[in-house]
Amino acid sequence: MEILISSLINCFSLFGIGKFFFHSFDEKILYKEFPFIIVIGLLISSFISIFLNFFFPIDYLITSVFLIVSSSIGIFYIFRDKSINSFLYICLISLIVFILVFKSTNVVDFGLYHAPYIGIINSEKIVIGLTNIHFRFGYSSIIQNAMAIYNVPLYFPKNYLTLTPIFFTSIFLYYFFNLLNRINFKELAFVYFFNFFIFIFICIKVYRYNDFGNDMMGNLIVFFIWSNVLKFIFYRNKKNFDYDYNKILILLIFCSILASFNKLQFILSVLPIIILFIKNFKFFNFKKKHFYYASIILIISILFFIRNYLISGCLQYPVTFTCSEQIIWSTKNTKSITDTYYNYQKGQAWAKDWPNRIKRDNENQIYTYEEYNKIQNWFPVWINNHFKRIVEKNLIYLCILILLFFYLTKNKKKILDYKYRWTEKSLLIISFFCTTIWFLQFPVFRYGYSFIIISILLPLLLNLKNYAFEKKIFKSLKMTVILFSLVFFLLNFNKIYKNFDKPNWPNVFQETTNDDYIITVNNKKIKVTTKDVCFYEKIICTNFIPPKNLKITYFKNYTIINSNFQYHGAW
Repeated sequence: MEILISSLINCFSLFGIGKFFFHSFDEKILYKEFPFIIVIGLLISSFISIFLNFFFPIDYLITSVFLIVSSSIGIFYIFRDKSINSFLYICLISLIVFILVFKSTNVVDFGLYHAPYIGIINSEKIVIGLTNIHFRFGYSSIIQNAMAIYNVPLYFPKNYLTLTPIFFTSIFLYYFFNLLNRINFKELAFVYFFNFFIFIFICIKVYRYNDFGNDMMGNLIVFFIWSNVLKFIFYRNKKNFDYDYNKILILLIFCSILASFNKLQFILSVLPIIILFIKNFKFFNFKKKHFYYASIILIISILFFIRNYLISGCLQYPVTFTCSEQIIWSTKNTKSITDTYYNYQKGQAWAKDWPNRIKRDNENQIYTYEEYNKIQNWFPVWINNHFKRIVEKNLIYLCILILLFFYLTKNKKKILDYKYRWTEKSLLIISFFCTTIWFLQFPVFRYGYSFIIISILLPLLLNLKNYAFEKKIFKSLKMTVILFSLVFFLLNFNKIYKNFDKPNWPNVFQETTNDDYIITVNNKKIKVTTKDVCFYEKIICTNFIPPKNLKITYFKNYTIINSNFQYHGAW
């Protein structure tokens, strides 16, 4: 019941924020609009959290006032518009969130740096140079800032755990209701098939709460952006196109901003939006309200980069050229565990299967990340390990994809001899480009599975673009959608059954162990847990032993953790 109440309150809050800052939502097509509402709600709540954290810890008072006001705004809009549909839709989302979260465990990264970072935001105003205590704090997403401001006394400190499931459920229901609509099949067959295969992937591969890390949100936003871009590029009904196009373009930019600030690689999500803008440039009508939306995006972006600069010395950690050496908390050229170049090389090496480098045949051992990151060194290792696991884990989906694709080809009839337009060629190139960047920079499946799936689906489905399909197959596809929805729920019910002896909420605390200890540097307490992970703590916590010469200073009540010069690891 606690999870259900938490989801309802948080959903009302995100709904209220989204409606307040974007007034053009259509009450009649909630499933299409709700993901946008949630995205804007998350962006604005992150902005408020970041801004306030420059001056205060995001404590009980701030979180309570924020949640009461924002959820009240959401309830006000429902009563004002007499929208029983909105209320029922929020209840449906909350029920699915309960199924997802109940008896689940948290994603591995939660205890490593998500929860500790949230705890620091709740107990400290922004800590300058925080990355010098733990390099992963430099990777923290703005979603952790949003989570911090939803960490209210009610169910403390667990209320924020329903935020990412709310987002996931809004995307899940978007595809579900979209695919049950016969009009979408009749008028937008190509886009319908694209959404159909995306939905199946979500049902069987992204169904577990303990996979809901920062990567999940970015990947689902990429799917969502591509679905909407394809819809407007292959739009057949021109009625109200001008209004829809102007609104959707702005909303897609908001989505891309959230994905990019969530994980850097998802900045690639802006590329299909650029193609959409170029293709339909004549329909774009610049109005005064666009200054309002541009201002929101600009302010959020500025605050995000200021936050990054203050905690890591970089506009985007660990991208070295965005970092400064002229500050006392710099992470550039420190030759330490938090050094930007070191962590850039280390991150790539581990994504390219660094631990298995010793399995290379007839090769000398490689001791440095930089040397290993040369393609001739990492590719043979990766192809024999990571690549095989990617194929094995996705074999069922690939088989389903092939079978359903053949089913579609048997029920088609040619209506046109239509060559590829420049937009279609451009989108194909973009999809392959994004997958290539994933492969060369961070070839771990969860870091970019959206790019991989899209680059597989797009060329396959474009081959069906010139065909019409028998009306009878809609019933078959509709039943398939319902079937995979049942699979999604059965998998989650099975999780509940297996974990029935576990707590109702995912764990947010780590049990104290003998190796835990607290050091005090210039009156600042820091917890160190070298054999475990921190999870949620009310003080700064790290699972790396701080250097003996760690220096902490203060400037007008701001804590500054000076550069870490403790050498560690392979270079």
